[in-house]
Amino acid sequence: MTLSGSLSRTSENSFCSELERLFHCVRIISALHELHIALCWLWQALRWRAWFLSSRAGVPACWMVGVVLGVTDAVINPWGYDPVDNCAPLNPAGHGMTVSVLLTSGVVSLASYVAVVIQMFQCAPASVQRKLVARAGLYPLNFLLTYSLILLAYISPGLLKHSVYWNLAGLMEFLNGGFNMVTYALNCQYSAKLLAAGES
Repeated sequence: MTLSGSLSRTSENSFCSELERLFHCVRIISALHELHIALCWLWQALRWRAWFLSSRAGVPACWMVGVVLGVTDAVINPWGYDPVDNCAPLNPAGHGMTVSVLLTSGVVSLASYVAVVIQMFQCAPASVQRKLVARAGLYPLNFLLTYSLILLAYISPGLLKHSVYWNLAGLMEFLNGGFNMVTYALNCQYSAKLLAAGES
């Protein structure tokens, strides 16, 4: 291997590693924000006004915890450049933290939305219930659509070798933020109404 080839491989490895470190942070921050949104819905539905109002502090906490966990995950499970697989995990089976964070976020979020739906059926008229269930159901649907393929790939590392599957899983995960933004925008107006109803 020539010196220029060695430098090129080193820079490719470095680029791949740094890019993946950033990606790990963004992924975990996103999952924590989804968890935060689900808990805010739960607190609103249960009319826990103090918890809901204090939830603003959760936003910067999601960022700080996400960065720490993301960097830790990237250090424990580094990625590198491979001429065949391009930027790929050096240990395809070592995604425990990513899987744990995503599954925890998904399970707690789903439980929160189920609790919200139950609460809605207990205190809202039927016409309102349908709207609320549809709105609350969008978040878990987003989670399933955008994270299920990547979670399956990390649980079953052989899927990481299939480029079409890997690209589709990555695309779906990248769409998560956009889907959540649209869902959040659709729900903001109703959340304000729910909080105002709790005050009356």
